[in-house]
Amino acid sequence: MLKAFVMRFPIRIETLELSEAVKLASGNKELVLHYQPIVDLESGRIVRLEALVRWQHPELGLLGPGEFIGAAEENGAIREIGEWVIDNSCRQLKYWKSRFEHLENLGLSVNLSLMQLRSERFVTKTFDIVSEVGIEPSDLTLEVTESMMMSEPEDMIARVSMLRDFGISVAVDDFGIGYSSLIYVARLRLTEVKIDREFTRLMGSNPKYSAVTESIINLGRALDLQVTAEGVENLDQLLQLQSLGCHCVQGYLISKPLPGDKIEPILHKGMSLSEILDLQAAYPIP
Repeated sequence: MLKAFVMRFPIRIETLELSEAVKLASGNKELVLHYQPIVDLESGRIVRLEALVRWQHPELGLLGPGEFIGAAEENGAIREIGEWVIDNSCRQLKYWKSRFEHLENLGLSVNLSLMQLRSERFVTKTFDIVSEVGIEPSDLTLEVTESMMMSEPEDMIARVSMLRDFGISVAVDDFGIGYSSLIYVARLRLTEVKIDREFTRLMGSNPKYSAVTESIINLGRALDLQVTAEGVENLDQLLQLQSLGCHCVQGYLISKPLPGDKIEPILHKGMSLSEILDLQAAYPIP
């Protein structure tokens, strides 16, 4: 009878098992962090790393966030996972800064979920982590999406203001694909907008997308916000973004997200953008 049930509902059984397992992932030390460089186009240097969580599942192997974050949000585990990501990435940043003097201005970006941001303890817990680890609050950028920003705009304004009062930076991720009100963009005390990768991908094939990308860059500059383009995969995209006045870029052209031990040699050498591109051309990362 049980076998027949499992055969009839295998996907649901797997989903339930995944949901239960993800609750234990951080406690079982199965979560790992990968880091993707963000490069300033004026200096050609890595100015920040985006920390991205992965799950080293004991049976399924390395899972990307798209394969388990949904389950974590449904069962509430996202709060614990989110705190783990902030705590461990901040500690890694502190280690790199203490080991390599030339990384004194290196920053860190971490993505937030709506449930995480809504948590009553989130803001104070984040303050506690930053203070305990001993990094500067301005070293940390927390990324929210447009949909999160517009879900409860007045509440988001209050929470972002608390973070900004402490000195933590706040960016709107995937900008351009949501339905944000520009008045809230102006009121949110943001420090950065990140152009969604779809605009980066399409801007070379259609002048309309190039025009939208340029408009986002101009809007960001007018609001005194840093503008970062995601999903940069080729040199033409990078050069076009540079010509449009984009401040920073990230994407596979520079580096895919890598574990700390794989990204550290690039940080240690203080490589410039041109050196990183030369390295990628000579030894492409699989």
